[in-house]
Amino acid sequence: MGEQNNDKFKALTSVLEDYTEWFSELALYVGYVGKQNVPADFTLPVSFSKWVEKNAVDNEVSTTIAQPIIDTHNEMKVVALDIIEKLKGNQQPSHKEFITFKNLYGSFVSSIRRLEKDNALNLDGTNDITGLRPAEAIQHDLDREMERLSRNGNPFALIVLCIDKIEAYKNPQDIILRTANSIKSCMRPFDDAYYLDGGQFLLSLKHADTVGAESAVRRIQYTLNADVENTEKITVSCCLSEPVSGDEISVLLKNMKNDLEEHESDGGVFLKLLDISPLERFIGSKQ
Repeated sequence: MGEQNNDKFKALTSVLEDYTEWFSELALYVGYVGKQNVPADFTLPVSFSKWVEKNAVDNEVSTTIAQPIIDTHNEMKVVALDIIEKLKGNQQPSHKEFITFKNLYGSFVSSIRRLEKDNALNLDGTNDITGLRPAEAIQHDLDREMERLSRNGNPFALIVLCIDKIEAYKNPQDIILRTANSIKSCMRPFDDAYYLDGGQFLLSLKHADTVGAESAVRRIQYTLNADVENTEKITVSCCLSEPVSGDEISVLLKNMKNDLEEHESDGGVFLKLLDISPLERFIGSKQ
């Protein structure tokens, strides 16, 4: 990456500073609602919007990389503006509403920091075949999720998803791409998906448990089935897990893959990796 592009990413440091200060102010107003007047012009910072606008003009960061961050920011903006309006009317936002805002804010900040890290590691942010996150980023990304889990108790769920009998298809690459597109259409902006190899994918769902992970897989399967061009009737199998503090990510992923391999002849199965052992518990059946 050239020096000019590096400057583009360095500009994100000031964006983070603006939003960190803004979050602190907003949290203060929430904590002292009715006791401290919220300025009439108090709203979201404009530094990220300016960065997006500048990027659109210069076209120095790909849309594939920037769009999920933009989408997360837009979701956060909707919730934040509603909270701000309530505060200006001396109303206390609900705990659920503030937690939703906090989670979106955390995902937004995390995405920007990851973008800076990818630039430092010379990762372009996407896999060439699928447009998903590159496998090289998995360890770093999941280490950060484990750190957040240990520090704040923020849960996340993992899904190893495998295309059934990928070797039987006439054009495996097209099947992989169709599945990747279905995954992208079903993921929230702040979730992550990676292409591993051999028709396998890894999904990391923020602020989710295995129930949410199972729902995500159901959506992916439904999207595949609803695709009129999916004439080869792609089916997928998966293994779900919800990491706990102290888990070794590399070992966890290895066990999940091994469990899927043991059931590779079944097709269309849901497996859940138990916290207490590497043994799987069957929680689904053929679709």
